[in-house]
Order: sequence, then structure tokens, then C-alpha cells
Amino acid sequence: MNPSQSTPSVEPTDAARAEAAVWLARLMRPNRTPEIEAGFQRWLKESANAVAFEQTQEAWTQTAGRVRRAVRPRADWPQASRPTRRWWPLAVAAITVLLVILLSLTGGVNLDGFRRPLEIRTDIGDRLARTLPDGTRISLNTNSRLTIQYTAQERRVLLPQGEALFEVAKDAERPFVVIAGAHVVRAVGTAFVVRNDTREWSLTLVEGAVNVLPASASSSAHPSAATPVLAPGQRLTFVTPEASQIDTPPIDRVTAWQQGEVRLDGTALADAVAEMNRYSTTQLTIDDPYTAAVRVTGTFQSGDSLSFARAVAHTYELQVVEEPRRIRLIGRAHLRAH
Repeated sequence: MNPSQSTPSVEPTDAARAEAAVWLARLMRPNRTPEIEAGFQRWLKESANAVAFEQTQEAWTQTAGRVRRAVRPRADWPQASRPTRRWWPLAVAAITVLLVILLSLTGGVNLDGFRRPLEIRTDIGDRLARTLPDGTRISLNTNSRLTIQYTAQERRVLLPQGEALFEVAKDAERPFVVIAGAHVVRAVGTAFVVRNDTREWSLTLVEGAVNVLPASASSSAHPSAATPVLAPGQRLTFVTPEASQIDTPPIDRVTAWQQGEVRLDGTALADAVAEMNRYSTTQLTIDDPYTAAVRVTGTFQSGDSLSFARAVAHTYELQVVEEPRRIRLIGRAHLRAH
């Protein structure tokens, strides 16, 4: 269980230490699976997690050594009182339980889930990735908020705002449920992107299979109540809470935000501006309908609204006007009118 990579000289956070205790306990359990191993390796690569795990593992080793010395048979013990070798697995189990109890007192997660709902969020222009103790990895896009509510029966996530990529660890006993706005996404082991904001509600299936139900239905409702199952690579977009459409956008375009990019392909400038505005507090505006209708293709750095505006202005002979917290794109027709 020793981390294979070199560890940075960064002091881990209390949250990282808490998660390390959970991973150590999970890796000690007899039902250790390849999915748990894969989730652990992903978690280990994040921030100072490797340091946290080494410190936790060292503390456990020292504790285990003390337990072994404490129960070592002595010559003056009555034969019937001497501990047997069968006692040692119980000691290991006791230490595991101790780790979980200590963790629960800190408000972190335990082996079955989270002691209390955990909220994670990003500000405008930020991104965040987190690997959960079950091996699931969540990547959060700009200006997003979600709440994780794990129980022994279900892994539930609320996404009231924003966009997230879910790479779900398989667990047939506990389905993974995302509640976003008026819809519920139900999966077991798969990867998908959910976007829930004022402009769009969409689900893009990267791999595996999911069911989508109305939020008014029970998350345990029969799959027949759901919308048609998507094929990997398809995107389901709800135009209204009841009406939907399916298309097949390039997956690398849908997930370009993970690399800090916005990729556009014949996108109306009005929509392109709205997409760029998700990543910056300096908002782009368009001054006339003709300019808003031109089509934009290219890859742009998310959050770099000025470079985007200059590139578009150069292509379509527009004027860029910088103002406090605003960048205006002015077309020739608008300029002639003034």
C-alpha cells in the first residue's frame, strides 16, 4: 500500500489526513476491489495526498506494533489466558474501527459514506477535481456547486448549479444518483457530464449507461420510467423540462474545460460570448444583432475574454472597446449608425 511516487514536501490538510485514514481502512478490508485500487491511485496523485497517506500509514504501523507487544504471551500467563493467533485479525479490525471513529469525530467520511453532507464549490473561472473514498472522481467546472450525500444504500449528489464530470466507481449495491434541477441521473459505474445552469440542462454520456428521470420521481423508480438510454458519445439536452433532443458533439469539445479551454465549431457569436462569460467576471457584450449572428470556430483559453474578443474582431473587422468589467464588440453597421 506504499505510494510509489515521490511525495512533495507540502504539509497535507486535515481533510487530506481524514481521507487518508479512510483509504487505509478501505485497503485493509477483505473486499478490496480493482475499482478501489484505481480510485486510491487517482486520489494519491492529488495535491499532498501521498504525504497524508504515508503519515497515516506510519501512525497505523506504530499503533499495530504497540498492540502486538501488548498482547504478546508471557511465560507466567496461565495457558488458558494466552491470546491465540486468531486474536490478531480482531486487533486489526479494532484498529480499523478506531480509524473510522476518529475520522467521524472530525466530520469527514467513513467507510460507508459521509457522516454529514459535504458541499464543494468553485468560483467563476475556477476548476476542481476530487476523488471520493469509493473511487469515484468528480471534476467541477466554473461557478459550480454540489453536495455529496453518501449512505450505505445510495451515493447521492445534488448539483443545483454548474457543470461536473462524474467518473463513477462501480458498486452494484449502491447506485450513483445525481439530482440536477428537474432531472435525476442514475448510474452504477460509468462516466458522464451534467450541466445545469440558466442557459442549458444537458447530460453527455462518455462511457457506460445511465437513466434519466424527472426529479419528481423516486430515485429508485423503475428504469422504464426514464428517458431512452443514451449511447456513449451522445448528449441529451432538455429544451424545456419536458421536451428534449439528442445530438453527438465531440467529447473533447464537451470536456475541453478540463484543460481550461473553450472549443467552438461554427457557434453563433452570441452563444460563444455567453460561453466565454461563464469563466470571467469581465463580461463580453455585443452591440448589434448582425454581429451576434456571425459564426465562430476555434479554441480559446477560458477566462481570457480579451484575447477572444481581439481574435473575433480581427476576423470580422469589429472594434473592441474595453470598459471596467466589460468588453464591448462593436460591428461596422453599429459604427456607421453613430
